[in-house]
Amino acid sequence: MNKDRKILLVILFFSILISFSAINMVILNDRNSRNSTNIAMLENQYTRLPGGGSRISGDTLSRMRNLLEEEKQRYFAPDERDPYKLGIEILAMVEKRGIKVLQYKTMDQKEGFLLEFSVSAKAVSFFTFWQDLYSKGKYYTIPYFSIKNESDGLSATFRIGYAAYE
Repeated sequence: MNKDRKILLVILFFSILISFSAINMVILNDRNSRNSTNIAMLENQYTRLPGGGSRISGDTLSRMRNLLEEEKQRYFAPDERDPYKLGIEILAMVEKRGIKVLQYKTMDQKEGFLLEFSVSAKAVSFFTFWQDLYSKGKYYTIPYFSIKNESDGLSATFRIGYAAYE
């Protein structure tokens, strides 16, 4: 390659670099002006709120924190998640209500585990079981739930696991 071509390539490289820099500056300036406009609009809306956009009082903030803590308590901590313990609890509750377990298995998943139950029962017993489960004050994840009406009650298949606070 001769000297003139090298100089032209260097000039081309720097001209492309300067062009991209200029385009980037224009785009960033446009985004900055849009963000400034959005901030001004949000501040304007905030001042129009009832109370003139006043700050949240300490009492309200502490009540909100207490509510959040109560809500967190409904989820299961990592050390509370035991598939065997959950299985035993569910089986005891099911048997207490006279529900017949047709099939029961543990399913491992990347985010944890699920227990799958196939049951048959009278409708009242089945729905009382769910009421008992949720009256414990804890959250569970139920990604699959199927109910079929039968002549002598119902049959259902459901997967259940611990709900975790993320």
